[in-house]
Amino acid sequence: MKNTLLTSLILLLGTAASAAAGTVFSFINVSSVNTGDNFTVDVVADTTSLFAFNFDVTFDPTLLNATNVTGLGDFVDNAGYLGIDNSTDPSDSSGGTISFVYSIATSGNASSGTAIPLAEIDFTAVSTGVSALNLANFIVAQYSGDLAGDPNVSVTPGSVTITDSTPPAPAPEPTPTALVAAATVLVWGRSRKARRP
Repeated sequence: MKNTLLTSLILLLGTAASAAAGTVFSFINVSSVNTGDNFTVDVVADTTSLFAFNFDVTFDPTLLNATNVTGLGDFVDNAGYLGIDNSTDPSDSSGGTISFVYSIATSGNASSGTAIPLAEIDFTAVSTGVSALNLANFIVAQYSGDLAGDPNVSVTPGSVTITDSTPPAPAPEPTPTALVAAATVLVWGRSRKARRP
């Protein structure tokens, strides 16, 4: 009896400790790009239990254009469960926010682990600089019917560095006229030295 109670207590404490760990969102595939480049950033989660999610994606609209959002892994687009600005095209995110990105696990089961893939965001780099990437208004349901949501949710922000894709102008090469003039000055200078007594 005591062993059964002890085992139950250990399991209960272990579950409570896991739940307290919560969910941490982060960005991967973040790198340096050139202006004009199309590139992809993934949102992933380290989580003890994630059944559904909702968040807004924020970025610098003077540096980046968002062109598409796609669900990943168990959160692939399914029966309209992945929503982006009430459409599949976040091109109206000119203010720097892709609103209401959400999905529900297609398997019907909660995910747990590290770097669980959630969503893929396509961007185009439009100007040089460093754009922060962040999430806002995030909610995580730990299981089906979880109305309270996970109270321990955080975000590790990302960033993208955009550099100029225009190669630097080559240094001007000396013209034949300039070379002849330089040679003439050199010869003249040597001849003057030669004539000195």
